Amino acid sequence: MSCYVGYEKPHPRIFELALSKACVSPSEAIHVGDSYYHDVVGAEGVGITPVLLDGSGRYACEDLGDCIRIESLSELLSIV
Repeated sequence: MSCYVGYEKPHPRIFELALSKACVSPSEAIHVGDSYYHDVVGAEGVGITPVLLDGSGRYACEDLGDCIRIESLSELLSIV
């Protein structure tokens, strides 16, 4: 999407445009991504609930605050 809008994550504008296209407010959305900096920080910056997809355990030992961390997409069913 970044090539279409001229911004890259974690820039807030890319998340705001996605919200606008989906016709939802930040409180109605979640963003699932595999990069703490690009996905979690970016989503939190506009009020979207972030979910960190960490199938390889890359972030398992890091302090992620209250960030939701999952290891597979099937885990989304238990949190949404």
